[in-house]
Amino acid sequence: MKIFAVAMLSLALWACGSDASYTLGQQQLGDVAIQIQSRPTPVSVGMNEFLIIATDTHGGSVHDLLVDVRMKDDDSWRQAIQDGFSGVYRKALAVDSLQRQLQVKIKRGTTETVLRFPVVK
Repeated sequence: MKIFAVAMLSLALWACGSDASYTLGQQQLGDVAIQIQSRPTPVSVGMNEFLIIATDTHGGSVHDLLVDVRMKDDDSWRQAIQDGFSGVYRKALAVDSLQRQLQVKIKRGTTETVLRFPVVK
């Protein structure tokens, strides 16, 4: 019985340790850190959900951004939807080739910047 309990505990710890996201990187935009995660992990051809996570210098959420994303220059911008006031913005995009970049347009007040993240490491 003890062996079974240890095996179940080990399995539970392994399951909790697996990361269901894939970090494409982090870039600094003034006092805001922008991190990108994808689902599925790693990015694959087909539909992928991208999470744009915005945090301030203290790790708090930044929820006053307008975030648009696209995969290539000739694609139209798609607005990411904010997940409450958590500083997480979500959008699913079709990936047709792993040789692409995720382009993220961040607008805060009157300032607008485009950041580029490679979709493969």
